[in-house]
Parts: sequence; C-alpha cells; structure tokens
Amino acid sequence: MSNATCAVDDCGQGIRRRVDGVGFCNKHGKRAGRNGSPFVVKRTFTYAGQECSVDGCAEQPRRGGLCPPHSEQMRTHGDPLLWVRAPAGSGSLRKDGYRMMTASAHPLADRHGMVLEHRMVLFDKIGPGEHPCHWCGLILTWQPGITPTAIISDHLDSDRANNDPANLVPSCNPCNVRRSSRRH
Repeated sequence: MSNATCAVDDCGQGIRRRVDGVGFCNKHGKRAGRNGSPFVVKRTFTYAGQECSVDGCAEQPRRGGLCPPHSEQMRTHGDPLLWVRAPAGSGSLRKDGYRMMTASAHPLADRHGMVLEHRMVLFDKIGPGEHPCHWCGLILTWQPGITPTAIISDHLDSDRANNDPANLVPSCNPCNVRRSSRRH
C-alpha cells in the first residue's frame, strides 16, 4: 500500500482519485474533475436585492436572472411562463375525490410541488390577481388555505372529477359551502 498523499500542498489526505494522471484526495479530485482545478469550489450564484426577470415575479433570481421555479420551467420547457399541466388521469387521487398533481413550478404549488388539479385548471383559465366570486361578486385573490377572501375553485356540476375549465368558476368559501350543503 502506498503512502502517497494528495497533490495539493498541505492537504495530507491519501490519494483517492486521479485526474489527468495526478493523484488527489476525494475532495480535491472531484473539484479538479468538475472544474479543471482542485481549488475551484462549485458556486451557486445569487443576485441579492434583485428580482426575477419575469414580470410580476418578486422572487430572488439565481443564474440567468430567473428564480428557481421560472428557471426550472425554462430548463424543462424552454419558456419560463409555460405551465405544463400533467395529462388527464395522472397525479394522485385523494380520499375526498380531488386529484393532486405534481407541478413544482406552478404558482399555486405547495412546498412539496403539489397542487390540486381543479385549482391549477382554474388558475390557468382566469390567471393571477383579483377575481369576483361567481355567485356573490365578492372580490377574491389566490391565497393558500381557506379564508373568506381566498379563491375557491367551484365545480358547477358538483363533480369533483370534472376539471374541465368550463366547469370551474371562482367562488368565495361561504358561497361554496352554501352550495355544497344544498347538494347533500
């Protein structure tokens, strides 16, 4: 067994990798292989005090001037504004009959990258911002959770599986609950 040590002065670790015939420890070998130098550490770039270059997005950008969700959309679909919906029938069906979709870059996605399909479809139909309740006219906004002014995606035909855009309207929670109680 050789007592050879890493080619980086003052490292002292044993050789675990060879890059272009030079012996390095694991850490310096990875750096040399990835960056061409055992001294260059992989960096993530942030732009403190700036906003994503997509209009209306206030998230902090990373490389390329886009926030992580818009950067992912650009990398995956070539357009930072293209929200691609999963094909019908994909996702997972919850016990209450609503379908959860994986859409990590969608504005309504939770911290796990999941969004209810009917909320995603309605958002794609009417867009961000304020909208009146279909039933009473109260001005609502897209908010997480259930609050009096949060947009609830209401199914006109009461069929939780029918997420056709024409079947979904914005509703306030009180109107949605009232309609729901009349159906049962």
